[in-house]
Amino acid sequence: MMRVLPFKIPKQIVLPGLIVQVHVVPPGHQDDEGDTLLSKYSDWDYDPIRQRAVVRIASDLTLPGQRYALIHELQHILVDYLHCALKYHPEKVMVE
Repeated sequence: MMRVLPFKIPKQIVLPGLIVQVHVVPPGHQDDEGDTLLSKYSDWDYDPIRQRAVVRIASDLTLPGQRYALIHELQHILVDYLHCALKYHPEKVMVE
């Protein structure tokens, strides 16, 4: 039987062509302008200036819940990344 080792929530994930920063934040976390960034358990957005995705996960989730939320957001990133690439960096998208 294969044993699955637990993993901690990483601070950064490097994908081909994209760096994903991961932040564990308090629920209701707000940005510098006072806008609520995290309304429930997790969310993500793309920072076109830094060309990075940022995932935020609620700190009140259990570690397994944080792992699930991270994987959930990574699925969104992988699906939505092409859209972001086309919108912000169309010159870098090659279609043959």
